[in-house]
Amino acid sequence: MLRPTLPSLLVVVTLSLFSHCIVAASPAQSLPQKTVSGSDAGSVYFSDYKPREPKRLNDLPPLIRRKLHAHLVERLGAGFASRLTLKGGQIVDVAEFYRVESGAHDYKWKIFSYNLFFAFSMHEKGISEYLSGIWLDQNGDVIQEISLPPIRRFPLKQEFISLRQAYDTAANLGFDIRRTTAELRYDGNIQSIVYHLQQPTRSFTAGSFTYGVRYRFIDIDAHSGRVLRIKSEDWYE
Repeated sequence: MLRPTLPSLLVVVTLSLFSHCIVAASPAQSLPQKTVSGSDAGSVYFSDYKPREPKRLNDLPPLIRRKLHAHLVERLGAGFASRLTLKGGQIVDVAEFYRVESGAHDYKWKIFSYNLFFAFSMHEKGISEYLSGIWLDQNGDVIQEISLPPIRRFPLKQEFISLRQAYDTAANLGFDIRRTTAELRYDGNIQSIVYHLQQPTRSFTAGSFTYGVRYRFIDIDAHSGRVLRIKSEDWYE
């Protein structure tokens, strides 16, 4: 299912914000994880309608395949587009959807015909898999853009720093990397994939039945290595 942007009980306390370049690498340390993954793709839940699930590109109509391929090459360039592998998704018969789905005519968003998940890997960088999603209508036109940078327009965004470099940057800024986990995310504001690292810094109680943990976060542009932000958040249970 699609991941919500913030937990419902999340209380955010922003402590600091930085935007500068990586400093020299810290001394080598063993990493708490050898690879990193991430996903900005996901299935949409329907209460009555059951969409089909494509297993391969040949499960799409020829016209849709051609338009999809042309769009991915236009956005990503032929080289990077060729790295993508279809990993699943949803195919919706729109007419049937409106017939069987309760309350479908009240939806405030345009229903897709194709919700497709694509994966790429860069094992030499420590990236095991990153999933990105794209929504297409019944004609194969884009409803929601794929969560990957416009690499053909910005070729430097086909380059990635390694997971090790991301951890070294965090260590240089005071993170205890032994207790820091990492994942990949897509930041649509800067059209970049981002290393998102988090470290629990302390736990506390707030009342008789409320338990909290303070986390320190750092976001690093996965293409340039630029530090985008550092902040702390209190999470309550």
